[in-house]
Amino acid sequence: MTQAMNPKQAHKAILRGEVLSGLVVEGNLSFTVKSALTRLPENLEVSVLNLYSCDQLRALPRGLRCEELIIRNSALTWLPQDLHVSKTLILEQCPYLESLPYGLRVQRLTLRRCKSIKRLPYGFQVGESLDIEDCANLESLPTQLKLHSLTLLECDKIALLPSDLQVSSRLIVRDCVSLESVPPLTMEALDLIRCLSLRELPDGLRVRSLNVSGCVALERWPGDGIPGLRRLSMRGCIRLRSLPPGVWRLDELDIRDCESLRALPERLRIMRSLDIGGAPLRSLPLSDRGFRLRWRGVPISGRIIFHPETITVEEALAEPDVEVRRVMLERMGYERFLHAAGARARHQDEDAGGMRQLLELSLPGDEPLVCLAVRDPSTGKQYLIRVPPWMRTCHQAAAWIAGFDDPDDYYPVAET
Repeated sequence: MTQAMNPKQAHKAILRGEVLSGLVVEGNLSFTVKSALTRLPENLEVSVLNLYSCDQLRALPRGLRCEELIIRNSALTWLPQDLHVSKTLILEQCPYLESLPYGLRVQRLTLRRCKSIKRLPYGFQVGESLDIEDCANLESLPTQLKLHSLTLLECDKIALLPSDLQVSSRLIVRDCVSLESVPPLTMEALDLIRCLSLRELPDGLRVRSLNVSGCVALERWPGDGIPGLRRLSMRGCIRLRSLPPGVWRLDELDIRDCESLRALPERLRIMRSLDIGGAPLRSLPLSDRGFRLRWRGVPISGRIIFHPETITVEEALAEPDVEVRRVMLERMGYERFLHAAGARARHQDEDAGGMRQLLELSLPGDEPLVCLAVRDPSTGKQYLIRVPPWMRTCHQAAAWIAGFDDPDDYYPVAET
């Protein structure tokens, strides 16, 4: 027998155990840890059902139908096979949930910190978006997935993506440290960020926007290049020695900290922006017209990047833009700048390398520039390392550089 209630009536009736089956709720239902929910009626129909920290609810009812189902901090171990969610299913921090219903069909699915799920069922369908985050034991995705967008964050055991995967708009894979390869996808945007085991990209890849930042093992582009590529970020890809084959025009290019990339193609044209912070380039292509040059995100002139010897202390101190000034100091070198500007010693002492100093220089409109001057005991070479302005002693600064929050915990047995 079908019963219809508004959300307030339904909430009270369910908690009192007065509803047996077939309840239709004209609106949204929400239960939290304070509600002490132990049971939902079978064949419940509701627009949105939100279950938050309902620890006493051990199972969902059979015949549950809703547009959106949101379950957070739950002790559920399974979901009914006849579960029907027409739009959005969100499962967050459900540590005992081991699987999803076979044949589940939903438009948007989010799995977050569901650490007992090892695989997703064959035959389940997601029409628009699948977002998976910190599901530490998830080993693979099912075949025949066809969706608009896919996001995988911190899924440490996924090494491969299905060869027949189809993503029409955007694939984001971040901090999946075991991922070794991706299929030759055709899509708008592909983000592979800090995938530490990824060594190459497949032939046949077709994307307009590609981000492989932090993929430190990546060393091979597709042999046929990446036709249609317009935006490329390869920040921190220390093994890549070139851009993809055939690239001659890009809207945006980010090659920050690409330490093996020595030059760009002479015929390359950049239409909007180029960031070369930390890359060992000595010049730009001849076609360097009309784009904005950046150093670690800061718009800067080519002279400051390629001819730092021409920067004067007076010019740096007079620069009104704090971020631009910081780039100027980085390019000049702190040692040269502090010496020429007459920095004062805030503190000094001795370590295994000899005398060390904590140097300070006030900067207009910015925090003071504070650096620790220290000598390597094995080579005798002096280093100048910038530290936070609240450092007061050399030992405190050295402890901060070594990663210690409390200087009292930092007592190196030997310094090399």
